[in-house]
Amino acid sequence: MARLYDARDWGRVTATASAEALVIAEELLGVWPQLAAEVYQALGRCYKNTGDCARALELHEKQRTISEELGHRAGVAKACSCLGVCYYTMGQYARALELYAEAKAIKDELGDRVGVAKASGNLGICCYRTGKYARAIELHTERKAMAIADKDRAGVAAACNNLGICYYRTGQYARALELHAECQAIKEELGDRAGVGKALGNLGNCYYRTGQFARAIELHAEHKAMAEELEDRKGMAKACGNLADCHKSTGQYARALELYAEAKAIKEELGGHVGAKACKYLADFCESTGHHEDAPELHAEDKAMAEEKQDWA
Repeated sequence: MARLYDARDWGRVTATASAEALVIAEELLGVWPQLAAEVYQALGRCYKNTGDCARALELHEKQRTISEELGHRAGVAKACSCLGVCYYTMGQYARALELYAEAKAIKDELGDRVGVAKASGNLGICCYRTGKYARAIELHTERKAMAIADKDRAGVAAACNNLGICYYRTGQYARALELHAECQAIKEELGDRAGVGKALGNLGNCYYRTGQFARAIELHAEHKAMAEELEDRKGMAKACGNLADCHKSTGQYARALELYAEAKAIKEELGGHVGAKACKYLADFCESTGHHEDAPELHAEDKAMAEEKQDWA
């Protein structure tokens, strides 16, 4: 049991170990139910991380039932949070909102300020996904204030990032710039190179929206270099796509084509889609330069992507 319970890295638990842990959890129910609930929680996260949200939901429901029977309020809050993550991952944002709200209420009742702050952030993300931007801004602002009071620098950075995204989405680019710059500064302070790279990309997008293409290119190029250094292929694809947009907007079509093609190749390598606008641009460019044989396939891909509503993000 110690090997399973203390491993912590549940994302790497094998199918055999998972089956063994389930047997142990069943045995624990009669003698140490709280530990059984923790095993269900850990295994649920494992299944969620491997893409099996349906199985994860079953395990987190067991976790919640046990915690409720024990009157263990903190355990119920943990289960609600885990269930919320699963429903969010599955795109069922309304249900995720209910569960995050329940987790927040319990955390508040228990005086768990850190838990309340995290729940506020999760609620804010769900509100953003459902288009409730004003409410999302309120919740992320609440989380930021709590993180500042608790001297939680990582929490402040997360709140700044989410607030920046909300303000960007509502066209308030100047405010978004301030928040992403604050996020970048904290990420640098914490030595979080991947976080710095993402912040640079977000700053670049803000400058792009305000027509400051030269500055946007600098930032996206810096993001790309950092992603290459960290071997972050997904980050490289995003940076290439954003750089391509910038070069296209400044009339540097050949360079834009190179970058769109690079982004497309990386996305395909990762088993994903490059985005409708990239395929459309590549198709239009092929037609305008006489490479008509490639255009039909790209236009078909563009149509499929548009139907799926895929994009760089």
